Amino acid sequence: MSSDQIERVTPPVSWAEAEARLSGSNWLAAPVVQTVFSAFADKGEDCRAIGGAVRDTMLARPVNDLDFSTTATPDVAGQIMQEAGFAVHETGLAHGTITVARDGAAFEITTLRADVATDGRHASVDFTTDWSVDAARRDFTINAFSCDHAGKLFDPVSGFADLQAERIRFIGNAVTRIREDRLRILRFFRFSASYAHGEFDPDACAAIAEEKSGLTQLSAERIHGEIVRLLVAPRAVEVVAAMADLALFELLLGQPVDLGLFSTLVQLETEYAITPDPMRRLYALLAPLSPDGVDSIQARLRLSRQEAEVLKTIARAISTPAEGVSAMLYRFGAPAVRNAALLKAAAEKPRRRGLADRLASALAWQRPVFPLTGADLIAAGFSPGPALGVELARIEAAWIASEFTLTAAELRQIIRSENTD
Repeated sequence: MSSDQIERVTPPVSWAEAEARLSGSNWLAAPVVQTVFSAFADKGEDCRAIGGAVRDTMLARPVNDLDFSTTATPDVAGQIMQEAGFAVHETGLAHGTITVARDGAAFEITTLRADVATDGRHASVDFTTDWSVDAARRDFTINAFSCDHAGKLFDPVSGFADLQAERIRFIGNAVTRIREDRLRILRFFRFSASYAHGEFDPDACAAIAEEKSGLTQLSAERIHGEIVRLLVAPRAVEVVAAMADLALFELLLGQPVDLGLFSTLVQLETEYAITPDPMRRLYALLAPLSPDGVDSIQARLRLSRQEAEVLKTIARAISTPAEGVSAMLYRFGAPAVRNAALLKAAAEKPRRRGLADRLASALAWQRPVFPLTGADLIAAGFSPGPALGVELARIEAAWIASEFTLTAAELRQIIRSENTD
């Protein structure tokens, strides 16, 4: 389960509790992590764990990625890590970042930076040794925490109060932060969906309303990464509604969204303890969505082939005339039928009619194997080619209509000749 799908966790009640969670964390005590700290300290350089790992540890959430910041310049940082036995990869050298690996663990280490110039997508930076300068260039107050080797907490932009209040607030002037990187509009909503509770920060919302046209500058890949994560976050319904109020989906997806269907789908997922799926939820936002309509969304969000196929299969399953559950499962597969059942139930009035049975059938279903192959038709006189495929499909349809009860012998009896009109 990703951190975006974790239920709400009570923030630490005090600074002392926060530092106790940090000092007692497994990741901080790991020998490979302590080696990073000690290697820099031995060379007179400061090094701290930074950002999400520190924040999530204070919230008792799992830590999946660990990043460090240091006063050492990238070349010096690389040399220090090599001498400590780490493999060093210059993955983002222009922005001060190296990736180091040892003992099966990999970390990004970034030199403290100050922005020199930004264009809404990229930044030019200078290196610094001032932690407060580096913190000031980050996006939200709860993302600027750092800690040392012992779990001592540093909070240069007063993010701890925001963490306790469960609010997302830009560092400094919200308009300035957004103009530095337009993606921060979507990050604000994703973090609000995952970490916040209560009212949205009014300064942030005003700045987003003023700067939302800048979203058109972003690459589809960056938009995709934020959208699919915020759709499955715990507070997705409230966040999607707030984004719709600001007409952000018209900019991002080229159309308004169905808040009612989305909200009801989320309720059903919760009621039936079904793990949120970003493509199912995306379909709910955009319904009705035809298979052809998926192509437009795929282009706008750079969906993977697999993601686009999930949407298309849902669309086919929903638009197919009513037939038996077994036939639906055979044609489209259990995941698509389950998705279609949830979406149809979300649109029904009264809702949930027969949903439990359909979900249970999808979970228990095992796909039967069609008893005939092309070889059977060739043995009956067909030549390889289009006519064989048409006849095989006709026989398969009859087998499906029989609820898969017709045997191979019975199916062979209904094979037509190749020359039958």
